[in-house]
Amino acid sequence: MDRSLTGRHVSVLNSLAGLSGAIVLLLLACWLARDALVAQLAQPLPLQGSFRLTLNVLSKLGQLAVPTLVAFTFAIYALGPITRRRAILLVLLSAAWCVTVTFGPRMGNLGVDSLRELMGANSTEAREFVALFVLTPGYRGRDIALTLLPILAMLALSGALPTMRQHPSFRLLGTALSTLLGLTLAASLAWYVRAQWDDIATSKTFSLEATQLAKLLPPHSDPPINVVLYIGESTSALHQSLMGYPRQTNSPLLPWERDLIVFRDVMSVHSFTREVLMRALTVAGDPMGDQLVADRDLKRANLIELLNQSGVQTHWLSNQSRAGSWDFASQLFGKAATYSRFLNFEVANTTLDERRFDHELLPMLQASLDRAAGRNLFVVHGYAGHHDYCRNIPKQAWMHFDDAQTRVPWEGLFGLMQKRDPQEHRRSVDCYDSAMHYVSDNISKVLGMVSAQAAPTVFFYFADHGEDPLGGTSHDAALPRLAHLAVPLFLYANTAAKSVMADKLSAAQNNAGKPYSIGWMSDTLLDALGIQLPSRQMQSLLSERLQVMPRYALVRQELFRGKSHVSLDTLDPSRRDRSDDVMKLARLNRSLDTASQQRLCVHRNDSLYKFMTSSYIAGCVEVDLSIDVARGTVHAYHPPRADNGLSLRYLLESSGPKLRRVWLDVKNSDPRALALLHEELKHARERHPQLDFIVEVEPGMSVQPALIMRLRELRALGRITTSLYLPAALSDVCGSRADTPDCINALAKIDNALEAGKFEGVSFDTKLLMLARRLSNYERLMRHVWGDVPRPNPRDSEFTTVLVPVETDFDY
Repeated sequence: MDRSLTGRHVSVLNSLAGLSGAIVLLLLACWLARDALVAQLAQPLPLQGSFRLTLNVLSKLGQLAVPTLVAFTFAIYALGPITRRRAILLVLLSAAWCVTVTFGPRMGNLGVDSLRELMGANSTEAREFVALFVLTPGYRGRDIALTLLPILAMLALSGALPTMRQHPSFRLLGTALSTLLGLTLAASLAWYVRAQWDDIATSKTFSLEATQLAKLLPPHSDPPINVVLYIGESTSALHQSLMGYPRQTNSPLLPWERDLIVFRDVMSVHSFTREVLMRALTVAGDPMGDQLVADRDLKRANLIELLNQSGVQTHWLSNQSRAGSWDFASQLFGKAATYSRFLNFEVANTTLDERRFDHELLPMLQASLDRAAGRNLFVVHGYAGHHDYCRNIPKQAWMHFDDAQTRVPWEGLFGLMQKRDPQEHRRSVDCYDSAMHYVSDNISKVLGMVSAQAAPTVFFYFADHGEDPLGGTSHDAALPRLAHLAVPLFLYANTAAKSVMADKLSAAQNNAGKPYSIGWMSDTLLDALGIQLPSRQMQSLLSERLQVMPRYALVRQELFRGKSHVSLDTLDPSRRDRSDDVMKLARLNRSLDTASQQRLCVHRNDSLYKFMTSSYIAGCVEVDLSIDVARGTVHAYHPPRADNGLSLRYLLESSGPKLRRVWLDVKNSDPRALALLHEELKHARERHPQLDFIVEVEPGMSVQPALIMRLRELRALGRITTSLYLPAALSDVCGSRADTPDCINALAKIDNALEAGKFEGVSFDTKLLMLARRLSNYERLMRHVWGDVPRPNPRDSEFTTVLVPVETDFDY
């Protein structure tokens, strides 16, 4: 059988190879030219319909070009003889691949201003730029391997390929590879085009629903109100000093703190801007049920269009991008506003104009306020807070921190979390905290504008989603984290507004601690503007009838097929959990009644960020204290772990908004150690008068007079109770029977120790529960417990406090 290829076969294969090369060149051209082309197209035309579809497909083609360069390079090399034209093509593709892999990540950080400075640089400055940008160490092994991969592969195969090319199996393999890649690209592009059409359909649905709802709205009954809405980007509630964060990230807001209503339990519906705004700025027919509906199936009214049709002037001032599929929601609402202005145009992290900053929106807001009449909604959509944190704020806003948080060792902050570059990770946290301070400064300036308005004006600030600079996961919600979803929400009313909406502001103050979802925010905005929905009760923070209902967050459906959401408040054993232990704790706490919530306490918070996270969720946290009398230190760690340098005093500075009790497990409770603890708790009583303390000591089965005196001094400080630790050795003494002489004698000694020390409570593992119940004063004592067998339940009223284990990145 003749296995050689006929001339017809060769012609077909060469045609396929040529087609593959043409596809690669087209993709490469889109990749190199898409930004300039898109910028040129975007200026004179509105972002809607077929234009936006074309815009986003061009961007997608550019993204597809990069990962296919090396595969097509190999395919073209393998499919036929290396002619001069193919050799040139191979060199260009290989060079493009090397440049892409080596410099691609760094090019994203180069703005037009940097390139303009380079063009005007002298020879010395140019050499310094090349040395910093090209030659600076920091390339990872992965970068080098990917850069060299196509070159090494061609060199390795160069000796064998001339012979292998003559074999029909090899040439068919090359053809199959090219065909497979082509089909993959086509399928990816087809999916992307469909997604764009779905977005267009969603936009039309939102518009139609707004038109229909506007016809049903009753006339305005309240006096004209103006609303200023500042939408933050990637702003975590866990980094707000008004909510317990130890750094003063909100210090510019302190002059306004007395009149600022801070809502303490607000969660977003997703960790991406697009998905959040599609719910926050649309009006739901069913606030509860709509949480479980996928984006493409939503039938909600576009809030901006609804207000336009209801006689409210809408103003949209944005520092987000005005193009690209990620910014669909910003475009959707921005283009619907009566007046709109976008500062930036950015595609795929490449800025096509000078980087603009959020504070540049403020003069535009002032101008809009000055010329406004009647009812108005002013939306300011910021970008500060998005990664890379320092890049998105001006350099003068970068803060140099010299505080305890800067000086505490890594373990005291992050516990056992490992990072490849601790110094860079700390820098990232500093940059994020700088961004939060910058945002607070902008809010403060907006509050000044609102305060100066003669017309009744209210101000709202909320963030689209949170951010996780501490854990280093940005806001990627493959697994929803508390930091990704917990957001701040502030409310302020000027003097004129206070007089005309006093009842609503009083209701808002009463609702400050209630659980709320950003997905219901449109109800609050409508209520503030004096618009009531005729068909249902509104989920408004300004309403005395605000319902407490379960909240849900969307998940990344491209990662988790068949699952659309996770619960934030309810425990549902039928749903497979996809969150970390912190989210489980949040759901557990919210699912409990008030009395059970007061019994729940979070176990072992021996790093700053574990303590901070736990105290944001729960009313009680436990801390291990190791007291070094010689050095005069009271630090939070559990031997045999090493001293992490985290002092109790600084730890308490990071108390979250829900924290009311701190359980201190004192590991070396001799009289001198307790004297030192007395001084620390005296200071704590002055700084944190809202906190109660449980001081657990381990004196064994007898209490010395000196220790009794120290315990009395601690209790005299007020709101401090003492608890005696039941030693685990008690189970060895008693075994399976509590009526043996040795066991009876041991229990009698514990009874004597409890009486001598005037202990109010007893602390024990639930393995000792049957023995603890035999103590003579068991019923009058507070009972603080932990353990796995049987696992104590916060709903069990027999226990005063129940320790719940929680695993986080910051355990120590």
